[in-house]
Amino acid sequence: MQKQIALEVVKHIKDGSSVFIALGTTMEAIAHELACKKDLTIFTNSLKVANIIYENTDFDVIIPGGTVQRRNAGLVDRETESFVKEISVDYCLFTCGGVEKSGYLLGFYLQEIHILKMVLERSSYSFLVIDSEKVNKSAPIRITHLSEINSLFIDKKPSEGILNIARSNNIGVYIPEILNTTL
Repeated sequence: MQKQIALEVVKHIKDGSSVFIALGTTMEAIAHELACKKDLTIFTNSLKVANIIYENTDFDVIIPGGTVQRRNAGLVDRETESFVKEISVDYCLFTCGGVEKSGYLLGFYLQEIHILKMVLERSSYSFLVIDSEKVNKSAPIRITHLSEINSLFIDKKPSEGILNIARSNNIGVYIPEILNTTL
């Protein structure tokens, strides 16, 4: 299902754009599908994402310096923070550890969330990309509220509460399972 979600995300990225791709396996799936686009500039704090883009496209890939986390090959230290302070991107693609019923997006790692929040403030469009298992899942740290993002990409229809938040805030909701089915 990650591939289907990734394909849907890529459809919404304009050629010639600047894109920040956050950490995570879902983001790696998106990186694999970006080869169909033209003239992107990719910013990432994920060495895995950077390597996928480098190996499969001719896009410029810009990464911060710093210490690589063994857990996920992510960069989240002060050098990364300094790097993020200097950028402004068209799109921020990210995932989260959970989504509360109230619409708060949650995560597990404070340093990663700090970097992500900085990027969200410096992006024109924010795309949350999750699988439905993240809905109503708990995590200890708030990232932002669903009302603050532009688009939600998810594998299955979320709860009515999440859909209501999306509707009332003009958030695009993209569900490959439904989009590829005759309704």
